[in-house]
Amino acid sequence: MLSVPASLDELGVIPELRAALRKLAASLPAAQRQDEIEVRQRIYLDLSDWPSVEKSTPHLHTIYQATWENHRLHLTYSENIGRVIQQFERVVDPYGLVAKAGEWHLVCAIDGKIRVYYVSRILKASTTGEYFERPTDFDLIGFWKAWCSRQEETHPSYPVTARISPDLIAILTLYSHERIHDAVTRAEPPDAEGWITVTLPFETFNDARRHILSFGRAVEVLDPEPLRLSVIDYAKQIVDFYSQQSKI
Repeated sequence: MLSVPASLDELGVIPELRAALRKLAASLPAAQRQDEIEVRQRIYLDLSDWPSVEKSTPHLHTIYQATWENHRLHLTYSENIGRVIQQFERVVDPYGLVAKAGEWHLVCAIDGKIRVYYVSRILKASTTGEYFERPTDFDLIGFWKAWCSRQEETHPSYPVTARISPDLIAILTLYSHERIHDAVTRAEPPDAEGWITVTLPFETFNDARRHILSFGRAVEVLDPEPLRLSVIDYAKQIVDFYSQQSKI
């Protein structure tokens, strides 16, 4: 008998869904296969290798019920826009929920355009009282795999391993780019001095150097070595320049 994954326990899974999931472990009689189809159209557990992170999802059960019953949702969502955290409201048609490495994602439609929202960033969620028609040809698993492929293609190609000071940790968790924010919040516990070691994702060598220099002594580059040496060189040039200016 198929055990229900921990991710689904967060939903407060109703007995009917729990029973339907167990059926996935065995061949189903034709009369019961519709139960499997209903589940797979709305819930998907992606077990591929993404960094694992546990985040708070206080509105998950409300979203799950709306997804299961084809009810429209009114959402208040937060997102990092540059260095500013902004909130916006949307009315969405919830097509499905996907759990990947401890993070729940809502696959939904807004005016017919499909979007993916992180459930942990949903600040408020309530049903509007309206029903919506699910597209009969929508494939949750197929859409999700295609979406993940697009995310991987746009992933930054210049990772930097660095030590981050306690003061900078607080700033990065609030205002930095979304990927840097996520990397810092997933970091291992601080060392005895309160610093964390984390891999920061940047687009290019120059992009990484520009950010690292702006952080001053609050960050230490450990790898890659060419970036570390370039940062040291820039720092020496700045010190030499101001030392000469003070002598004038």
